[in-house]
Amino acid sequence: FVSCLKEGGFLIPDQVDQAATLQDTAKRLRRMGSILGLTVAPTMACNFRCDYCFEARSGIRMSGATQDALLAFCDNYLQRAEVLRVWWFGGEPTICMPVLDRVQTGLLELAAKHNAEVEPGEIITNGYLLDAKMARHLLELQISKAQVTVDGPEAIHDRRRKLANGKGTFQRILDNLSEAADIMEINVRVNIDKENVDSAFEVVEILQRRGVLSKIKVHFGQVLSVGSACANLRDRCFTDMDFSRVRVQIYNKLHEMGIYIYQYPTVRVAGASCGALAEGYYVVGPDGHMYRCWEDISLGAEKAIG
Repeated sequence: FVSCLKEGGFLIPDQVDQAATLQDTAKRLRRMGSILGLTVAPTMACNFRCDYCFEARSGIRMSGATQDALLAFCDNYLQRAEVLRVWWFGGEPTICMPVLDRVQTGLLELAAKHNAEVEPGEIITNGYLLDAKMARHLLELQISKAQVTVDGPEAIHDRRRKLANGKGTFQRILDNLSEAADIMEINVRVNIDKENVDSAFEVVEILQRRGVLSKIKVHFGQVLSVGSACANLRDRCFTDMDFSRVRVQIYNKLHEMGIYIYQYPTVRVAGASCGALAEGYYVVGPDGHMYRCWEDISLGAEKAIG
């Protein structure tokens, strides 16, 4: 048992200063300029009206001139970077596919030009348009991972994550997951607050009944009251401590059903856990402003770094 604790890093030799080691690693990762990490939001428009969304919606879509400027920036940066990582974000990126297609294709061409390694791309999407055809198209663009949110059984999900016209989205997303899971790596996120905590585990049960659970990953996320766009959610949100307890309760309930899902805590340092603290990571909004953090993108020029 002691041997296992040592191997896992829970027991540390007396001569090791763990805090100093983490600080040193953090400084080293922040200085690394060998990676170009881009989170690109082609639009802040969305076909959903989620009641806890922290983003300020806008109909702006990335113009041709901004696309050209972004590719020129990457052309210059990739002269010294060895790795390219790209995440697609929004708004809803799949409603802006012409921009995604052109920029992603241009990035792949630039990576080839500069002999940079391209890591699997990822898209954060509501999943409403992510059918098999869309999944295959994204895979051709080397976007092989997708995060999709499902917030509970149908009635609860459809109240929280509805279309702009008020209609539900649950059944279509489940159908799309069934198709896309055979093509892409899918991570289903279940956002939890006090309104849906008692039914959050049912998402996993539903995915199991649909025969999808074995093909995807599921994790539980904490709804936070971030910025003015969702400050009115404060009473619905769990504290960090309460959310940790709730998540363990959900795991236990799933274990009783014979479903084993874990999210173990890990020690992470700046650069490994948050691109905002590392060199070479940028968030790019549809108007061409650049940011350090995804959550700043709704604030426009006020939080832009360039």
